Amino acid sequence: MHKTYKHLLLVLALAACLGLISALAGQIIVSAASQPKTLDRNLEPVVVTGSNVAALIDAPVGQLFVYTYTGASLGGQIPMQVDEVIAGGSYTAAEDGRLDSNDEIVFMAADLGARLPATVSLTTTLPISSTWYEIEVYDPTVPAKKAWAYLVRSASLASTASGDYAGYNAPNRRITSGQYTAEFTTTHAGLENLRLNGTSTDILDRTKLRVVVNFFGTFTFTEDDLPPTNPNPLLIKDGPVRVVLQRDVQQSFLSGAVSANLSTTYFAYASLLQATARISLTTGGISVSSVRTSFDFDSDAAGATFFNANTPAGVTINGVPDTVAATPLSGWFQVSHPTGRLIQITNSAAAGGTRQNFYRDNSAPESPDTGQPGSFGESGIVYSGNFNSNFVLRSSIFFLPPAGGGSDNTGAVYEQFFDHPLATIAHLPPDFPRVYLPIITR
Repeated sequence: MHKTYKHLLLVLALAACLGLISALAGQIIVSAASQPKTLDRNLEPVVVTGSNVAALIDAPVGQLFVYTYTGASLGGQIPMQVDEVIAGGSYTAAEDGRLDSNDEIVFMAADLGARLPATVSLTTTLPISSTWYEIEVYDPTVPAKKAWAYLVRSASLASTASGDYAGYNAPNRRITSGQYTAEFTTTHAGLENLRLNGTSTDILDRTKLRVVVNFFGTFTFTEDDLPPTNPNPLLIKDGPVRVVLQRDVQQSFLSGAVSANLSTTYFAYASLLQATARISLTTGGISVSSVRTSFDFDSDAAGATFFNANTPAGVTINGVPDTVAATPLSGWFQVSHPTGRLIQITNSAAAGGTRQNFYRDNSAPESPDTGQPGSFGESGIVYSGNFNSNFVLRSSIFFLPPAGGGSDNTGAVYEQFFDHPLATIAHLPPDFPRVYLPIITR
């Protein structure tokens, strides 16, 4: 027998023994087996931009769907949405209805599945275009932890994915999910009322602001001096995966000598609230001594435990002063209450200057005082020194169930998630690992 045929028969015999050969459409495919889902970061979104899936650019957004593989068979559609982004990076309710390079395709990591075996072809399973993508998602902190989804285009499919992870009630300015309810106030550009995990206990007094300026004396401006431009946030989109909101503030002080502009985009998911705030201060030569942003909890939060990087053992929120170090700056804080836990992480590096932790747990009012008298576990950041007059703050709040006997202080873990968001790689079908061998006939 010719050496070439001997070699080929040996290869085929070995493949057959390993159970890797399947005959499809006149060819034998030796394929990589399905890989199980190992990614365990389930609270975060997966965001794929149009530029990542360039072959689908200009596709009608209503023709895009995301599927998963269960490890045994092709699963159903998972909730997804396409958020259109205009030049300059602003989100819009409707642009042209087609996928552009800066548009965002969004779905949840919790819904991801296993990797399709190379022997499975979606085009023979679904009525879809021949152009589709495998979206590989991995944890940058542990790259071996992965999961997959499949982005397809079809003019004949309809959306069958069930679920709406977060919703928005415009009359009440209320974001609602199964894990939290948060309400915006009409009096300032911040939040008031926060309930966790479907309970009725409001643990938040309000978000606060203090701006201290020197101008023939010292003046302190608060969040009440910064009413929102419109009482209600602008709803950009309430989709099945996330709510997108915009809120803007423009205000001047001291007869226009000092002005502030604050534009915040919010993304509300099932267990996560993200905010990107663009801040611009015009001081006209007037000295701004400090700016403080903070979360002040309600007296109903008494008994909760406060943690940050400098306070790993925690202190009890009870309106009685505690010692929490101002430095070094902690990028996160956590409040653990019987109704649940919240962890806020903030990236304030773009502000520059000197930044320190702020913490006040004191039922006695401060001066000036806003909201409920006094402070209960009020936590935030104080900016001073030569900080920038224009900068961007990015923050995330994770909402968790009560500790339930597990590790309570988990803020550092979620700070790692914040600093290292889930990463994606988009593959077109030809990129899948396949080895093709001819069928031998007599």
